[in-house]
Amino acid sequence: MHPRPGEPASPVRADRRRNPDGSIGGWVAQSAHADEAATVEPDAQVFGNARLFGAVRVLDHARVCDNARVHDGSVISGE
Repeated sequence: MHPRPGEPASPVRADRRRNPDGSIGGWVAQSAHADEAATVEPDAQVFGNARLFGAVRVLDHARVCDNARVHDGSVISGE
């Protein structure tokens, strides 16, 4: 994953997400989980032990991390 400006780089094994509509999405760490129905926009990140269940939408520059559990129908957005 790529750090934001001013943040130190941190090696995290992550892959670009393929969203349900076929588009390339944001980064999802290998330690995290996102169901096939989840959408992660290109600038968003999911890492740590975070879990996305069902048709979740992670938008903009949002970060879902640590032990977050996000369930079907939720929308997360960030600057």
